[in-house]
Amino acid sequence: MVAPGINGKMSEFNAALGLQLKHIDAALARRKQISDVYRQALHDVRGIRVLPDAGSRFPIMAISPSSCRMIT
Repeated sequence: MVAPGINGKMSEFNAALGLQLKHIDAALARRKQISDVYRQALHDVRGIRVLPDAGSRFPIMAISPSSCRMIT
């Protein structure tokens, strides 16, 4: 017993979160693969500037237009 009145049981949410964390490394590796595919495919596209990979464990794909022109 930790302290009187403390419920030490795991909630359903915490149990589900624990199950998801078992697969987090595989999910992050797959996300990195997808990010690399997009970076490679968009690297030479005229008018698109692919921002450099920040080296984060959580890759974020950010695309910035090189030039914007208003179409009227």
